[in-house]
Amino acid sequence: MIVNKPQFDTENIKSGTAYWLNKYNYSRRTEISTPCIVKFVKPLSIVVGFYSEKNKGFEELTIDIKSIVDETFELTPMERKVDLK
Repeated sequence: MIVNKPQFDTENIKSGTAYWLNKYNYSRRTEISTPCIVKFVKPLSIVVGFYSEKNKGFEELTIDIKSIVDETFELTPMERKVDLK
């Protein structure tokens, strides 16, 4: 069966991977901008965990693919820089 809808790439996005999470409100102002860790990945949703400065604790957030497509949320892979000596 061919699916013609956007989906998360479950082959490349793995649990335990670090991403930078941005959440924007309706006027494109940043509500959340923080590093996060992917906890679970499904084709239509992803669960991330992050430390909330506002609530002073660790939180989980489920992001559906629609929120990525409409740019409410943005996930950017974080890269590990290796010191070259």
